[in-house]
Amino acid sequence: MAARNLSQLIKHSLRLKGNICETHPNRIIDGRDYVDTFSTDKYAKYPHTYCVKKQTVVFVDCSLNVYVTPYTRKTMAILNGNGFLKANYYVPFKGIDFPTDHEFFWRNLLKEAFLQRDEEFFEDCRKHSNLYGFGELNEDDLLECLEVPYEGAIIESRSFFLRVYPMAFDFLICKNFIGTYDWYAGVWIFIHFDGKTYITMSREIIAKLMKVGYVKSDLFRRLRERGKVCRESFRNM
Repeated sequence: MAARNLSQLIKHSLRLKGNICETHPNRIIDGRDYVDTFSTDKYAKYPHTYCVKKQTVVFVDCSLNVYVTPYTRKTMAILNGNGFLKANYYVPFKGIDFPTDHEFFWRNLLKEAFLQRDEEFFEDCRKHSNLYGFGELNEDDLLECLEVPYEGAIIESRSFFLRVYPMAFDFLICKNFIGTYDWYAGVWIFIHFDGKTYITMSREIIAKLMKVGYVKSDLFRRLRERGKVCRESFRNM
């Protein structure tokens, strides 16, 4: 559940006190993940501020309590709405790095933020579709389709084996493909009204999409190119 105000945001954040150990899985030393430490004393001169780097937010309240939380638009709206000012200081736990002593709690925060960013993404897609006149399928029609999950979907026949990933995670890219479809070896793929990626073998479904404004594009090629980005995003949850 997304935080609605500053007190809830604090509950959905990890408080940093004293010296913090940070694990860096991408840096292996002597066969182990590299762990270093940093002191929260460095934030003492930045009351009522925040800093954002690579989907991670650090903010310092008026009492000099230091918190870190994953980025969402809702988080930024709360901070800006409460008068926090933008600053520039060290932001830990970016990418796959995590707090050594609070890994479980941090991963839960990442999952919550992932779901919140999803909702923000789908909301943007729906607004875009309404603006440009793309229609949507009803629930019965969608039962004939498979929604492509974040970990990808395998399309297989006697002559080929292909894994495709959804066009999610980045609205600036996805908006160019909402309301489009593509075809490959008997399988249709399309980006729906709400930004979700579907595959189907039904020509009738594609005919219905064309009636509500969907057009042909090169989705298969673009979704294969997106594979690495999607795998990294899914792995970081």
